[in-house]
Formats: sequence, structure tokens, C-alpha cells
Amino acid sequence: MSDVVCGKCGADAVEFDVLAGVSACQECGAVQAEELLVHGQQFDEGSGEAVGTRYVAAADTGERAAALALAPSGTGLAIQRRQSNSQGKLKGRVREYCALLRLQPPVIDQALHVLEQAIPSLMGNWRRDLLAASAAYAACRLNSLPLTLADLSVSTQIEARQLGRHYTALCRLLALQPPLLLAADLLPRSCDRVTSELVQQGKLSAEVAATLRKDAVMLVDWMQAQLERKQYPLATVGAAIVLAAEMNTVTLSLDHVSSSLQLMRRTLDRKLSQARQRLVQLAGFLPYAASINTRNVGSHARTIIKLSALVGSTEEEQGG
Repeated sequence: MSDVVCGKCGADAVEFDVLAGVSACQECGAVQAEELLVHGQQFDEGSGEAVGTRYVAAADTGERAAALALAPSGTGLAIQRRQSNSQGKLKGRVREYCALLRLQPPVIDQALHVLEQAIPSLMGNWRRDLLAASAAYAACRLNSLPLTLADLSVSTQIEARQLGRHYTALCRLLALQPPLLLAADLLPRSCDRVTSELVQQGKLSAEVAATLRKDAVMLVDWMQAQLERKQYPLATVGAAIVLAAEMNTVTLSLDHVSSSLQLMRRTLDRKLSQARQRLVQLAGFLPYAASINTRNVGSHARTIIKLSALVGSTEEEQGG
């Protein structure tokens, strides 16, 4: 269950988007205003170092919030930093993060350019690592690289939600408008993440892994055309990989897929549910449709998609 209820539709389905860095409703797609969330930084009493970040609904001021020791502090509020912080150290941190992400020189140059634009307003107000990481991710998105905030979080050891809040604030400050990443952009790398370890362990052959990727491409295209709610492209990719595995009678744990893609399990479950329900609807013209349900529809997906496309094209010809 989500900590925040959607202000538009009322569903408790508000989740964090690791591409855009915002919290949005899974049901209606509405992006939730930041003021609906309270951002709190917890510190170790001995060392004074930050030890974690938690988010709760702003309206939650009772025992739960008190127990988490949350103190309201929005993105952009001054964070105490040592006076020795310098532009040189910031640029060094950007280069460090870019190296961890294996970015090419042109992308690194753009990350440094973004940093230079942000320094006059943000240096001394943001922690050095958050400013450097936000600049690096902005460069990734401006170059349409298929990387997510979850990838950056693994490399920098900074919590993805915290990165997302600072990245979106940076984009607003500098009026950056990075292009949207599509599910098709994320699919190749995502398939490798899910299958590479299984291939190395001998649990999956390279040939079957290649077939899964091919079928997942078909499923992503189909889902983009058939499903009304198109937010969360990474969830679309995860659902396509799971359905591709079912089409080829390959057992893939949903937990394995979600952890490999650093995708919340409930987000994957929701997208899978949407896809399976649509497949069951389209299976109505099959003679054995009565035996198809959301549990076994994945094994029939190839037939359903191909025949429904054929029926659709025939109806269009007759209508014309």
C-alpha cells in the first residue's frame, strides 16, 4: 500500500518513477505535487552523518511520523556543508559518477556543463554528491541513454527517491526538457539484466534468451498499442519479459525480474495484470476461449496477438 493517496483519483497507488524522478499514480497517471510528501533526513547521533531518507504523507503528523524522526525539509533548502567545497571537487565528483556509469566523453562534457549552470544557484545549498549525481543523470537523459535513477542509485549509493527529487528540481531550475525514454529504449539492456545471470548459471540457454528478447520486443509493441495506461515504461518492459517467458514455457520468478530491473514488485504486478486482462479479452474468438484465464493466458499470448491482428486487419478491409 502506498503512503500517499492520489489527489486526483483517490487510489492508494502512488509510486516512484525511476525514470522521471517523480511520484505518480499507477491508476490515472497523475504526477503528485511534491508538497504532498514530507522529505526527512535521518542522522546518526554519534557521527552526525546522514543514514537514510524516508517519505510519508504530509498529513501524517502522528506517532508514525514521530517514530521515524522525520523533519520536514524540501529540496533546495540549505544543507550545511563545509566551506572547503569547491567547484573542482564538484567536477571531480561528476567525473567519478560518469565513470561508474561508463559514459562517453560527450556525455561527460554535457554533465559538466549542466553542473556549471547549476553552481551559482545550488553550490552550498545541496550536498555535493546530490548535485553531482543530478547533473550526471540530466546528461544521461538529455542524450536519451537507457539509464534509470535506480542505475544511478546503485553506482552512487544514494537513495533513488532522493536522487529523483533533486534531479527534477535541477530540471526545473535550468528549464531542462529531456526527451522521454520509451519502453523499446529500455528493453535490450533490461533483457540482458534478467537473463545474463541465468545463462551464466546454465539455467537458460543463450538461444532461448535470444528468443525471449525477440518475443519481448513484439510484446512491448503490442502493449504500447493495446494498453490505455502507458506510464512506467520500465514496468511495460518487465511485464513483456515475463509474458515472453511464459510464451516459451520458461519459468521466471517475478521477484527475480523485479529485482533485476530494480522495479517495485507491485508495479510489475499491476502492469502484468493489465496485459493479461487485455489478452483474455482478445481471446474471445478462440474455440477454446473458455479455458483461458489470467493465470494461463501467457502461454497463449503469441496465438492471441497474431490472430487478433489478423482479425482486425480483415475487419478493416471489409469496412473499407
